[in-house]
Amino acid sequence: MISGYVVDFEVVSNICVDCERFERNVDNMLLDKLKQSILNYKQHYDKNYDGSSDTMEVEAAKRIWQRSADTGLRYTTMLSDGDSKACYAIVSMRPYGDVDIKKEECINHVAKRLTVGLESLKSKGGPGGLSLGGRGMLTKKTITMLHSYYHKAIKTHAGDTEKMPKDILAAPYHVTSIDQKPTHPFPFQFI
Repeated sequence: MISGYVVDFEVVSNICVDCERFERNVDNMLLDKLKQSILNYKQHYDKNYDGSSDTMEVEAAKRIWQRSADTGLRYTTMLSDGDSKACYAIVSMRPYGDVDIKKEECINHVAKRLTVGLESLKSKGGPGGLSLGGRGMLTKKTITMLHSYYHKAIKTHAGDTEKMPKDILAAPYHVTSIDQKPTHPFPFQFI
């Protein structure tokens, strides 16, 4: 059931902001005594994880999915940013026994990968070192337009395996076709 509400979240931090601020502002000779007295007074409320920053997303996902298993609420799909480490960790964890967990990717991250790929292609050059930048070439404006068409094609035709690829492949024609020299074999469907 899709409610539109956030049902759970987890904030993972491997630093204590108060301790870091304290260490920056106190003379080193007094540091150990004062720090010990503060530690006796309060816990590190901000710090709740000892691992590296690279593994924090995985840890947060594990905590959320474990909580759901403990309460009886079951998630069956994981919306991801393309990084498969967190999803792999959840699937390996098998929080609900034999229940399969499906991975779906965020449309914004999918479209962003196209943009990153095109910008990389532009900076490295085309086949044989051919320049792809400049007038009539792969410019920032062209990349932005291709990103928009790609994003729109995915969003508009989610689940339609016939129309989505057709609109994705039509995007370069939309970008390059002009009235004086039409190059577009497909009807324009985005407007």
